[in-house]
Amino acid sequence: MAAQRGDVTTIRELIESGKAKATDRDEQNITPLHWAAINAQVPACRYLLEQGAEVDALGGDLVATPMQWAARNGYLYVIQLLVAHNADPNISDAQGYNTLHLVTHSSSVMPLLYLLHQPINVDSRDSQGHTSLMWAAYQGDALSVDLLLKHGANPNTKDDAGLTPLHWAVVRGNRVCIRRLVESGADISAKDGEGRTARDMAVELKSLGAWKRALEEGGMNEDGTKKGKPLSDVRCSAPVAYRKGS
Repeated sequence: MAAQRGDVTTIRELIESGKAKATDRDEQNITPLHWAAINAQVPACRYLLEQGAEVDALGGDLVATPMQWAARNGYLYVIQLLVAHNADPNISDAQGYNTLHLVTHSSSVMPLLYLLHQPINVDSRDSQGHTSLMWAAYQGDALSVDLLLKHGANPNTKDDAGLTPLHWAVVRGNRVCIRRLVESGADISAKDGEGRTARDMAVELKSLGAWKRALEEGGMNEDGTKKGKPLSDVRCSAPVAYRKGS
């Protein structure tokens, strides 16, 4: 309870009196560091780490680390502190999620940006083959999609069902995500395990309007080809050329 509240005074008294240790676990196999991390209690986390808390302790139903607990809520300062104490962002929990996946789930841009500068594979997959880019696209998080792409995320990976990030963007119907993925080289003709392209899914899910607008805003036709210059642009330059020759 003291770790949850961030009550460093009580934690210190318990540890110094020998009544508790930083490595203790409760009946759910959860450590004080887990509880401090999920409640964003940075001073408590720091003190527990100084007292020998295991930074990558696995606990709880999802067999997750304290950093994964913090990542679910996008707690940047806790994540930074744990990384500074050598927490491993590549560890996966029982669902196959690592810290990058979980931060992406939180839709928190700053911790995502921080993690993208850590030694972690931007295209790492969860237990169903989903990458962080797929999750960001599914959530309609255009900023996260943009950050992941800028840090090398592959727009053409496929999950276990054959779905690409573009398919997942269509599921959400977010035209900004669709456009960003297409502009970054997403294969419009890629088919999932049932033979559907992203456009096929857009028709099926009644999000064809978002698909068309996304490509139109990106200067593309519905099939992803670049639009030619409008005839009006060509015409407007003719009088200038004529005047020069007169």
